[in-house]
Amino acid sequence: METQTKKQRGRPWLWGTIIVYCLFASGTLGFVFFASSQKVDLVSEDYYKQELQYQQHIETVKRTGDAAKKVQWNLSADATSIDFQIPNSATGTIRFYRPASSTLDKSFAMKAGSDGVQRIPVADIAKGYWKVKIEWKEQNNSYYEETEVTI
Repeated sequence: METQTKKQRGRPWLWGTIIVYCLFASGTLGFVFFASSQKVDLVSEDYYKQELQYQQHIETVKRTGDAAKKVQWNLSADATSIDFQIPNSATGTIRFYRPASSTLDKSFAMKAGSDGVQRIPVADIAKGYWKVKIEWKEQNNSYYEETEVTI
């Protein structure tokens, strides 16, 4: 009699092993699905190309530090715009870089008014932390300046 009840129960360690394996496999598949569905923002799309040009960038930053004329900026008195004081003969770009989300990045061509000031409306830029990257050329020399702004 005793032998019949043992045969009916089966092997409990076998069912335990199967259940543990199934739980492990489903947990692994769940994690793989979760990880593959996460959005990954690169610092920039052409990161490796920029890395190759880094020495040239270092020289540009050094030249900017030695330059007498720099691009200066401040928040307007009524806090509706960011005003950039630009040298008259300068051409370049003002780029607002958002480290948290590359989709919010904004770029503006340098276009100073008759007073030498370019005004960028604060309404055009989302609130938060920004890195402002200013690149310009003047008299065949390149310059670069970077600052941090919280709007």
